[in-house]
Amino acid sequence: RDPQKTIPAMQQKLEDFREYRRVRKPPKVQEKCQLEINFNTLQTKLRLSGRPAFMPSEGRMVSDIGAGWQRLEQAEKGHEEWLLTELRRLERLDHLAEKFRQKASIHEGWTEGKEVALRDRDSGTASLAQVRALLRKHEAFESDLAAHQDRVEQIAAIAQELNELDYYDSPSVNARCQKICDQWDLLGSLTHSRREALEKTEKQLETIDELHLEYAKRAAPFNNWMESAMEDLQDMFIVHTIEEIQGLIAAHDQFKSTLPDADKEREAILGIQREAQRIADLHGIQLPSNNPYTSVTPQIINSKWERVQQLVPKRDQALQEEQNRQNSNEHLRRQFGSQANRVGPWIQTKME
Repeated sequence: RDPQKTIPAMQQKLEDFREYRRVRKPPKVQEKCQLEINFNTLQTKLRLSGRPAFMPSEGRMVSDIGAGWQRLEQAEKGHEEWLLTELRRLERLDHLAEKFRQKASIHEGWTEGKEVALRDRDSGTASLAQVRALLRKHEAFESDLAAHQDRVEQIAAIAQELNELDYYDSPSVNARCQKICDQWDLLGSLTHSRREALEKTEKQLETIDELHLEYAKRAAPFNNWMESAMEDLQDMFIVHTIEEIQGLIAAHDQFKSTLPDADKEREAILGIQREAQRIADLHGIQLPSNNPYTSVTPQIINSKWERVQQLVPKRDQALQEEQNRQNSNEHLRRQFGSQANRVGPWIQTKME
């Protein structure tokens, strides 16, 4: 009994056996019958002639031939049963092998491109809303991945059954199954890593978003304060007395006393932006070009602050010059008053 690897080969063996039954065996049946007839005829003739019966040598008696023939019949029956059983086994193997190939091909088609997609670090340039969308998409993929777990288990079970049934091409089946299982484990690991990366990026972007919002809340009033300050520093003034100019100088001095605190606020606001940028640089996140909550950029703040710094000494100079003019005018007024007081009585006397 020589098992074959393929159904056609096994079918050929079965056909060869049937041909033996149809073609090669019948002449032997006739030979056996003829041999029995000849033996019986010989014995009859010997008995009628009064001669002793013919005794064949051991193992060649008719009973021996009959027993050997019976063993042959049993062997033929066992061989035919083995051929049919082996053919059914090969048919089962062929069905399982085709089922394995189909399921493996479907799974391999589904996994195509998944590893590359899971390794993609597209969240590095995404906004908070985009990362949240990527997380929802990833959750859907995780559900799909879990649904395919059953197919992978079926593939492994079929491969195991093919091994147990001694499939001739088991090495290639085992190699393909192992590759699928290894890739499945890798996909599971990459899926877990991508979820962790997305959740981590989401938290980082939430922190950056909170910093952007805080920046906007503080930058807007500070920007308005600087614009008002620039308007005040460039405001034209008309005064007629020393008291009026002294009031303006006092107000200006009061304004200058607030500049250190204002500078601290400016540094704090810019520090918020720097912190957001530091977090982004640390984790490889690309910030949007503009703060989503305000159009006031650090460049605008610095530019306006620099303008305020330039206007302050100009205002100092203008106020000082006006104070000098008012002091001069006051001196002239007093001088005029003194002279008028001396001349006035003389004029009055002359008029009288």
